[in-house]
Amino acid sequence: MAYQQRVRGILGVTVLLVTVAVVYAKTEDAGEPAKAIDLETGETLFEARCAICHTHDALRDLTGAMTTEEDFQRVDTHLKRHYAPDDEARARILFYLAVETAAQSAR
Repeated sequence: MAYQQRVRGILGVTVLLVTVAVVYAKTEDAGEPAKAIDLETGETLFEARCAICHTHDALRDLTGAMTTEEDFQRVDTHLKRHYAPDDEARARILFYLAVETAAQSAR
């Protein structure tokens, strides 16, 4: 009888440890929860942070042709100072503006 209780106790602890290990592994696989920035594109960030004061045309004047590194640095400094201190948000807005500028110059 004591032997059976000991075996049941060992099996119970084993099942508990395996359950904890499985739950831990599943939470590790889940990764980090999505941040709000992951769900936003450069266009939505531009609309939320820049378009309040600037139209696309005004920013196009600011950005110039965005063909040189100086153009990008000037716009990046402007964005950092006024709208998006977050590096990832600035990068998405810059990419959006570069694509928009290229599309405008292609027309």
